[in-house]
Amino acid sequence: MASNIWSQEIYHQGLNKYKIIKGATKREVEIKSNIQMAAWDELWEKRLEKERMIIEKENALFEQQEKIDYAEEQTATAENIQQAISNILKGDLDENADFDWSYLKNFEQFPEPRPISKPFLEFPTEPKRSDEPFNPKQGLLNKLLKNKAQEQRNHFDKLFSEVHSYWVKNCEGIEIDNKLIDKENQEGIKNWERERNLYEERQKDYNLGIDNNIAGLTRGESEPVSEFIKRVLTISSYPFEFEKSIDCSYDYGAKSVIIDYLLPNKEELPNLKKLNYVKSRDSFKKMVHSEAYMNKIYDVAIYQIVLKSMHEIFSSTEKYDLVENIVFNGIIDSVDMATGKNITLCILSVSATQEQFAGIELANVDPKECFKKLRGIAAVKLSSITPVAPIAQLDMTDKRFVDGYDVIGGIDDEVNLASMDWQDFENLIREIFEAEFNSSGGEVKITQASRDGGVDAVAFDPDPIRGGKIVIQAKRYTNVVGVSAVRDLYGTVLNEGATKGILVTTSNYGNDAYNFASDKPLTLLNGGNLLSLLEKHGHKAKIDIAQAKLDKNRVSLS
Repeated sequence: MASNIWSQEIYHQGLNKYKIIKGATKREVEIKSNIQMAAWDELWEKRLEKERMIIEKENALFEQQEKIDYAEEQTATAENIQQAISNILKGDLDENADFDWSYLKNFEQFPEPRPISKPFLEFPTEPKRSDEPFNPKQGLLNKLLKNKAQEQRNHFDKLFSEVHSYWVKNCEGIEIDNKLIDKENQEGIKNWERERNLYEERQKDYNLGIDNNIAGLTRGESEPVSEFIKRVLTISSYPFEFEKSIDCSYDYGAKSVIIDYLLPNKEELPNLKKLNYVKSRDSFKKMVHSEAYMNKIYDVAIYQIVLKSMHEIFSSTEKYDLVENIVFNGIIDSVDMATGKNITLCILSVSATQEQFAGIELANVDPKECFKKLRGIAAVKLSSITPVAPIAQLDMTDKRFVDGYDVIGGIDDEVNLASMDWQDFENLIREIFEAEFNSSGGEVKITQASRDGGVDAVAFDPDPIRGGKIVIQAKRYTNVVGVSAVRDLYGTVLNEGATKGILVTTSNYGNDAYNFASDKPLTLLNGGNLLSLLEKHGHKAKIDIAQAKLDKNRVSLS
């Protein structure tokens, strides 16, 4: 027998290789073919692995380049920020010179779209006895045999009756479902209209408050002017973010403004100098500015904030002829390293007239030298957090304030607050809030006797972030307090330029009152809250609405 009479064609798709394997026997050809295919498979796997490595390497190189680019971008941004901090006074100092309160009005329509009503279910067509399914053509047998014909009619009469009964029940179910759909649609529209009305009501109150502030501003009223200045300073932009907390006092007679401005701490300034990407570790490494540099740039930033703020006050109020002199007190929140307690310090104070400021080209000055030229007082290094005495301080005096008298010492759990003399009740509220705010260094003043007309007490909370002026009204009521009283309080908060309003009553509030106050700086305290507040400060009393109403009726009858 001749050799090499057996052969087999083999092909590798990945490598695109073709070969004819020959051998003396079929078994030999199979073995050789398997060996060749295994070799080709190994070669193919190596090629795939090589390609994978190339792709991974390319991807790694691409990711590395992205990270290198990111590091360079962050470094460039950090450099730009430091440059911008140094050049605060070279920017747009008049960005808020034309600030107009009316810009803040809200005329947007209610944002929620009117709900789309769910469609009603359609009623199926009523079946009729004359319909074709109930009147099949009669066969010849049925035509010839009357009994058969009658039997067929009876059958289809019964079938029609069953089908029609099912139709009636189906329609009854659909009618019930449609009533539920209609109810759901009506409730959806009703809820939407209620939310829209509340939105428009709040919008109207908000815009009315702005109108009142604009009118008060043009008349030179203290609170609207102070609120306007605070708003201008709050929206002022800087190269870095910090929370602005500003208190302001305005005297129209002297056309003078005193500002307490919570300045940023040194730690709030960005300190990134450079961001490097380390290839060997596949990580970023930050380089920050030295302590000496941060101390220096902190002084540069703070003095510029002071000068820019004073410029913004003069420029924004110039059209109203309101301000001729500014006292700026720079305040810092810090920690007393000796006690570990939080402290608030004045670290700089400066005063300037409009005439003095008009002669300064802020874009060209050295901020610290300009501050000195204005006879400002501050430590040599602001970063040392050294307190200084303010040139002038905010005045909390108000001609409406009167001396209170002691009421709380004479009450016990037999005293019915709902029957208390209204003037005694207002003094009691002043005393209890005095106890509440005194722990944080606050002060509470009672106003002249008002008999529920206007402001009953004013609290001054010194906390530069959460505090401010808080208006308090006392309502010794035996009926539910409606939304009108809460509206009045909100209007008072706006007119007074207060940060918050508190309404205290011996009774309770209606849902409309709570709804109105829900998104406003208002706190509603009912009788239960008042008793809890008294108990918190070691006093007890009671509130008996029914007894108070009887006492009131007896007085009116006598």
